[in-house]
Amino acid sequence: MSPASPCIVGSAYAFTPIDTPAAWRGPLLGLLAAQNVRGTVILAPEGFNASLSAPRAQVHQVFDWLRRHCDLSGLKVHESACAEPPFHYSRVKVREQLVNPGCKPDTTAGHGNLVGADDWHALLDDPDTLVLDLRNTYEIGIGQFPEAVNPQLGSFREFADYAREHLVNAGKRRVAMYCTGGIRCEKAAALLTDLGVTDVRQLEGGILRYLSDTPPAERRWRGDCFVFDERIGLTTDLGPGDYTQCPACRRPLDADARRHPAHRPGRQCGGCAAG
Repeated sequence: MSPASPCIVGSAYAFTPIDTPAAWRGPLLGLLAAQNVRGTVILAPEGFNASLSAPRAQVHQVFDWLRRHCDLSGLKVHESACAEPPFHYSRVKVREQLVNPGCKPDTTAGHGNLVGADDWHALLDDPDTLVLDLRNTYEIGIGQFPEAVNPQLGSFREFADYAREHLVNAGKRRVAMYCTGGIRCEKAAALLTDLGVTDVRQLEGGILRYLSDTPPAERRWRGDCFVFDERIGLTTDLGPGDYTQCPACRRPLDADARRHPAHRPGRQCGGCAAG
């Protein structure tokens, strides 16, 4: 890889109607192959979600194609640098929903109120705000905002039940949510609106944009950020952390976890052995 064309991971999503997502699969696979771009594009009638890696110009060829076909001139792509592509494949998947919160909320009505870092810090300090981490428990295990509630989700599909039990009667407290890149917040905000929660805030661009846009001395994040590729975790400077992942339970494993006497690379971690 030449210095003039460093490898990046580019991620973006959009909720925009796609009439025949299955018809896009072949052309997109061909484009990924032609540009030598690795990663995944998920297509659904409600839009797309993509995480792709290659030299920057090649990644943006794919996102430009998506912009043209979805009429999304303002689509924002989040980028992080990488030494090598953290994907071994190119996939285009067609699904009913981009992410599934355990039901099918209407995303056409828009999202909750988007907030940037400054307003987000005020929400973290506000006793009338319930700050909620929408990620799975194993993601939260390597880093989070200390003020946030962990809903103990094994999968995002469990969120609808959690919301009905814990958030519908949250009183006058506003709900402020965050996730890795923002897409789970979009679905959660639509669900909470359907359930009658009136004051919903979202961290715009998720953890990744927060870390990118916030000066180091002002960051309230603690730990690393889990990502769904071979890097497993990113540091607060968006560089790769020192993690592998247990293939059995999906826990991120740091150096200490890999030294556990019950750790069996490729089979189980100490947490699996402990039940």
